[in-house]
Amino acid sequence: MHKIENLKLEINEKDQELKNLQATNVILTDPQIVSYSEGKYTNEIRETIMYLITECGVSQTKVNRVIQTVLHNLTGKTLSRLPSAGVKSRLMIEAKMIANRHLLETLTDENMNFTLHQDGTSKHHRQFESFQVTRNDCKSFSAGIVEVGKGDAATLFDSFTTLLSDLADSISGTDKRKNLSKIVAAIIASMSDQGSVNHVFNQRFEEFRQDLLPTAFDNWETLSLYEQQCLGKLFSFFCKMHLFVNFASEIDKCLAQFEQSVVADGRNPFAFSSTESGITRLVRTACKAFSLTGDENRNGGDVQRKNVVNNVDKSSLWAP
Repeated sequence: MHKIENLKLEINEKDQELKNLQATNVILTDPQIVSYSEGKYTNEIRETIMYLITECGVSQTKVNRVIQTVLHNLTGKTLSRLPSAGVKSRLMIEAKMIANRHLLETLTDENMNFTLHQDGTSKHHRQFESFQVTRNDCKSFSAGIVEVGKGDAATLFDSFTTLLSDLADSISGTDKRKNLSKIVAAIIASMSDQGSVNHVFNQRFEEFRQDLLPTAFDNWETLSLYEQQCLGKLFSFFCKMHLFVNFASEIDKCLAQFEQSVVADGRNPFAFSSTESGITRLVRTACKAFSLTGDENRNGGDVQRKNVVNNVDKSSLWAP
């Protein structure tokens, strides 16, 4: 009797396995892949669209065509349905929320400390400020980019605290203030240029950290005054490269004036039509010809500095 029951169970398992194989065979032979079911797109389609747009640089208007072309050419199949422009826009909002949650979980890791980087740029008379954080294992994360009306310290600080507030609120059902305090406690250093705005920004952020540290540490009251002061200290580092860049632009003007003064008619008739000096042009051309990372373009120095920074051990640049 016991053997008969075991045989029945084994037959049922084989029948279920056969049904699964038949369902898989239908999927393999079907020229169309189901991408929409139960009122929503499958997670695979959502993840693919998010990754192509955010990581691969594919535009929202072309991402559907890219997916269909690659899928059809490699597998001979097509998707039953792809999202509209409105759905793809909402998927980008969803991707931002997922990124915020991932960054929050990373920043609240008690075994890691972070360095804050910030920089501003302008385009079409609109000014933007970006914020990044780098972990003590040299892995960087983008905290976000915001449009600001002006570049004073108060505006930048308000924009940054707004980003932190959104991060702290990215996981529902948790203590927002507790999350915010853990984030600011994990950021122990900053790296920026030597602009006067950044000095004021760092000072305000340090005061902001000191106000939230008692919430971040459960044993704050048991710490000594010296330990509390050490934890509240923000280590500020400033890039010296901007000084050399400014020196270079001023020296180039002086060299151009000197070259014009030593030429009899005021200008070398064989020189290129350019506002920079011939010595600067010669140096850039020589760097391009004889240096592996040299660049004859004016922005080549920025590219070279980025290559150098990406290849050095960043652990020596900021506090662990």
